[in-house]
Amino acid sequence: LDYVTDSSNLSDSYARNRIRHTVLPPLREVHPGLDSVYPRMAARLAADEDYLGQAAAAAVQNCRRMDGSWDAKGLAALHPALRYRALSMILAGRGWSASDVQATLLLEHLRSEHFVLELIAGQYVELRNGVLRLYEKMPREPGWKLRVGPGEFALSGGRTAVLTRINCKYSEQIEKTDRKLLKNALDYDKIYGDLVLRQRREGDKIRLCGRGVGKTLKKLFQEAGVPADERQRIPVLADGVGVVWVAGFGCDERVAADASTKTALTVQIAEGNYNEK
Repeated sequence: LDYVTDSSNLSDSYARNRIRHTVLPPLREVHPGLDSVYPRMAARLAADEDYLGQAAAAAVQNCRRMDGSWDAKGLAALHPALRYRALSMILAGRGWSASDVQATLLLEHLRSEHFVLELIAGQYVELRNGVLRLYEKMPREPGWKLRVGPGEFALSGGRTAVLTRINCKYSEQIEKTDRKLLKNALDYDKIYGDLVLRQRREGDKIRLCGRGVGKTLKKLFQEAGVPADERQRIPVLADGVGVVWVAGFGCDERVAADASTKTALTVQIAEGNYNEK
């Protein structure tokens, strides 16, 4: 069949025509054999792509775990030419895709202890302890609550909560011991009822000592840039009235120790992701 030339063939409004009119002529001047070389190059590239695609598919199968997750360290050990393809295949298997920026972030964090990326609303990729998982809704850790007092208490993730009762003048003991304890020192006599160490709950508020303003923990974490998936792991100490202390942020001014404090209670979270005094 003879080809037909119409008005669209001459317009540079179309990308294919701009390539035909402005890119190919200079290339032919540099390499007169372009028209015979290009088809061979395209065929070889197509063969390479086919081979790399098969290798990436095999790698995805090898890295797939029985529970439907993937061995992130195994993916990280792949040749760079396969890593991106393998990740794209994993996402495509769920009908998902990632931008170049998102894919780069995921590839850089394949060996991270914990990393979460939201691709779009409701599409999460989590890397934790060498395992890659896909979620349509990030799972929360099961709710936890401990009734506490002076002593040591085991928390999830290998963490330990240490509550220490100091029976002496606040100004004479704590200031001389460790100034870092100041924001976490509570006046033991101002605590009402039982102390409970737990997760954040909807509506929790705190009026941090020295700030003069109260905020919900949700807003406090948002302003501090705490990742959404980490917020439920932050230990919260509460008494019969409300929140008295939050790990990494300090205590509520209602129970804050001061110069008149006779008995203080200090809180420390050791090991795991939180090592806050």
